[in-house]
Amino acid sequence: FAGWTADSIHTEQSVTKSVTSLVTGIAIARGDLQGVDQPLVDLFARYAPIANLDDRKQALTIRDVLTMRTGMDWNEDSYVGSPLEQLNQLQTDWLRFVIDWPMREQPGTRWQYNSGGVIALGGAIGLAAGMNTADYARTYLLRPIGITGDKWVRGFPDLLPHTGGGLYMSTRDLARVGYLVLRRGKWNGTQIVPEAWIAESTRPLVTPTYRLGGRTSSYGYLWWLARSRVDGREV
Repeated sequence: FAGWTADSIHTEQSVTKSVTSLVTGIAIARGDLQGVDQPLVDLFARYAPIANLDDRKQALTIRDVLTMRTGMDWNEDSYVGSPLEQLNQLQTDWLRFVIDWPMREQPGTRWQYNSGGVIALGGAIGLAAGMNTADYARTYLLRPIGITGDKWVRGFPDLLPHTGGGLYMSTRDLARVGYLVLRRGKWNGTQIVPEAWIAESTRPLVTPTYRLGGRTSSYGYLWWLARSRVDGREV
């Protein structure tokens, strides 16, 4: 395992996005977010005036971020020189960087991978709840399922966690996340993530143009969804 052990914490890269999806479901259930059709800019009132604000940006919803159909002029197919590389190297406000980014088309029309949008969503949850987003994730998702050794890449403002790809955890802790989802959001008899959110977020909603692992996949709310054969059955 190239020097890693079962107890090592390891970068989860974009698996972080799926954890962010779970946190989003919790935030909606708790009332910190109004729902998937809530406009993203409504959650960034403190950033007014927002640059490049037009009807398309005002129409951008949480659902559009979750399904990677933001309509933003954003492309990270090649990391070098991409908006994502610029953000990762930024020493100032990540949220300002994303929410000010120009639009290209109407949200909800075309799938385009956008880690910045997920970082903005994570930041919006923290703003709405009045607490750091990493603390929110720990309080309502990670600690209740026994995860205590997580670490986050952090930026600005206020040690904002990189919810697009900055989560570190051990193999066993990641297995806890998988077990939670397999149990439809329930842990030891307690509903941690709403069952309806698990069902909705893990069903095929979009067909990405990008081929993951050389094959076509579907996409839910920040979940890659692939078909496999198990015991002769397609699942």
